[in-house]
Amino acid sequence: MQFIKCVQCISKVETTLTTDTTFHFLLATIVSAPSTDKPVNLVTPALFPRSPQLLAKAEPEYVEPFIQSLGLYHNKAKYLVNVEREIITNFNGEIPHIMKELTRLTGGGRKVANFVLAEYFHILAFPVDTPVSRIARCLGMVKPNATVLQIEKATTESCSES
Repeated sequence: MQFIKCVQCISKVETTLTTDTTFHFLLATIVSAPSTDKPVNLVTPALFPRSPQLLAKAEPEYVEPFIQSLGLYHNKAKYLVNVEREIITNFNGEIPHIMKELTRLTGGGRKVANFVLAEYFHILAFPVDTPVSRIARCLGMVKPNATVLQIEKATTESCSES
């Protein structure tokens, strides 16, 4: 019961990522792991004016200096360039609002997809990371061997109960 109240409270908290479009939010979310929002907000203002069309044509090496301070920047630069190409090519420049399509994007996954769905499309979704997994198991909300999908389902259901 305590965890359900916690989940319900957390589900009402908005992100502190500073973005002006769904596309920028997707990019910021991709580069955020394992950073906090504060350093992401420091690097994205220089990056955002260059997307999506310019970055979709760029090589990852062009993007790297913008995000180098975040760590893991070689892979993140590849993700950003590729996801922008995918959005333009496969979705006519629009961010998909369906989990299956979001999780197919480079650099995405369920956690990123859940953030985008919840924050920009206001679709009930709950991103599950390591702390959420640990808390859910510790409080007995899920079995000790629960998968991320099972934890996601339990937390999302708890959010819907509010």
